[in-house]
Amino acid sequence: MTNVRRASLLLLVFTVLCVSGGKLVLSAIDRPLAGPATAYTADFDNVAGLQVGNDVRSAGVRVGKVTGIGVHRDEDLSIARIEFDVDDPAALRENTRLAIRYLNLTGVRYVDLQQTQDGTAEPSPGRHIPLDRTTPSFDITQVFNGLAPVFATLSPEDVNRFSESMLAVVQGDGSGMGEMLRSLTTVLEFADDRAAVIDRLVNNLSEISTVVDGRSEYLSPIIDYLARFGTVVTRVGPGLRSLADSSGVAAVEVNRLLTAAGFRKGSEPILYELLDPVLPLAQSMLEVLTTLPGVRNALDQALTPQAVPTQADCSKGRAELPPTLAIFIKGKELTLCRR
Repeated sequence: MTNVRRASLLLLVFTVLCVSGGKLVLSAIDRPLAGPATAYTADFDNVAGLQVGNDVRSAGVRVGKVTGIGVHRDEDLSIARIEFDVDDPAALRENTRLAIRYLNLTGVRYVDLQQTQDGTAEPSPGRHIPLDRTTPSFDITQVFNGLAPVFATLSPEDVNRFSESMLAVVQGDGSGMGEMLRSLTTVLEFADDRAAVIDRLVNNLSEISTVVDGRSEYLSPIIDYLARFGTVVTRVGPGLRSLADSSGVAAVEVNRLLTAAGFRKGSEPILYELLDPVLPLAQSMLEVLTTLPGVRNALDQALTPQAVPTQADCSKGRAELPPTLAIFIKGKELTLCRR
């Protein structure tokens, strides 16, 4: 009998511990608000992915939670209506917009209280946010429709980086544009037809813009930028491809020319050795031309020397130039001083 009582007592203690631990876990998951809460409702065209218990945030700080999701009948339209509590009524003002956004790439959403630049707006007089002040949910995977062949060639890290940066830009994170462009560059490196990839992205983003009914101020500039970028790639791409195809032949011919001139790897000739055969010929040509009065006058006018520097310009006097070198610098303002 004693053993039965002892076993029953241990079972009771174990049950109490399990129930207490379960309550602690549920409390941590539920994350109740710290203070008294104010209840609100808001209408959305689309609340896909949003669940009861998801956060309500303002400037990234949790200020409430979603308490209910349902369908509201407005004349002939069915509109999604959510209920949520906020522990700080001042977080909702008469010009505050509500948007359903991604918390992470696993699909967890939250309600974002977006404050406008006007900080003097009064707190919201009512407890209901109408449809014209909300931005509905969207599916970020639509951005990547048709890009599976390109993503198959990327590493998981590159895919995640591109997805996170694209999500940040679509949702309006100002710091995401630079990262998105860097990630897009990585994606385009593995694409055979870069213009087609950009065109697909523009179409996918346009579909998301249609879903949110143009109520996201960040999508239009992105779509316009990518569309113009894609136009440039389409125009320049064929020329660059043709240049790449033909530049190999040109490089081979230039290499042959330099080889014939004596430029070989490890045995580059001195510049004087290349010019030495040419200098006497240039001297002879100049002597012949100066015997013709008309040509000589033209040369004199074209090669009129500048003011000759005085000996005072050089502390040790000017250095005398060889005649052959003087041919190439005659008429130029050049002074060589003695060392």
